[in-house]
Amino acid sequence: MKREYLYLGNLPVALVDLGSDIRYIHTDHLGTPRLVSDALKHPVWAWQGEPFGATPANEDPEDSGAAYTFNLRFPGQYFDKETGHHYNYFRDYDPAVGRYMQSDPIGLAGGGLTPTHMSAGIR
Repeated sequence: MKREYLYLGNLPVALVDLGSDIRYIHTDHLGTPRLVSDALKHPVWAWQGEPFGATPANEDPEDSGAAYTFNLRFPGQYFDKETGHHYNYFRDYDPAVGRYMQSDPIGLAGGGLTPTHMSAGIR
């Protein structure tokens, strides 16, 4: 299936599946998709907010029997259903632990958690 996303700046606002109607993306204040609706304003996909993104998306919020797949997650992340991780171009994010699985590719210049500090907990 071919899918095109429409953006307003960095904010995803809609998507079109080849041979289908337009779907509208509703984001929160951070730009995280929380709801996708059809042209009749019916929700077809929903994702509840929680800090690390571990909650699975509801692919059938109206219990219609038709699951809708939408893989955008936190800004810049694409959900990989097979692994449960969120892909970020240069590294993967694991929502189960709330951390990236690789060090920041910019290295120490990016600051923060490098592999030697990955065991440090959230304080």
